[in-house]
Amino acid sequence: MKLLGNYKDWIQQEWIDYCINHTGQRMPKDYYDSGELDYATHDVGERLEWFTKWGIDPNTTFLERFDSSDLPFNLDFSWLPEKNVRWGVLKYKPGGYMPLHSDDVRFKNERRLWMPMQDYVEGHMVLHDGEYFKNWKAGDLFHFDNPDAKHGFANISGITRLVFTIVVFPDEN
Repeated sequence: MKLLGNYKDWIQQEWIDYCINHTGQRMPKDYYDSGELDYATHDVGERLEWFTKWGIDPNTTFLERFDSSDLPFNLDFSWLPEKNVRWGVLKYKPGGYMPLHSDDVRFKNERRLWMPMQDYVEGHMVLHDGEYFKNWKAGDLFHFDNPDAKHGFANISGITRLVFTIVVFPDEN
């Protein structure tokens, strides 16, 4: 995981306030209920089998996800060099997590990025390729430069955690 820079000034307090005070798409529960769980889990490396193989109840909620259809404002990612941007805000309440997984590569020359919306809090956990990361600052932009690397996230603090997950790719796809 490589730090690309800091974009704290881009993050708006209203985005944080909205996500803290509203409910996003509950993952995996809402995706399971709508029949879209297979699509959603495909994005994290394996299809639905990883839930059932691991004994995970798809009616549970690991985290909440917000995308453009869930938010009352538009986000402008024009500061990124790629023109194609898929993004979401992930909300990890205390006790929330995303199991260890590797990502699927869906687009030619894609880059997977991760940006915390808040400064590091003890208990906001990131494990990537066997290494724990901490002490990030709000707006730090990280590149998951090895798409095969296993990674997972957890919140064992008492403070809700918000992060952007961003997939970018050039126009040639």
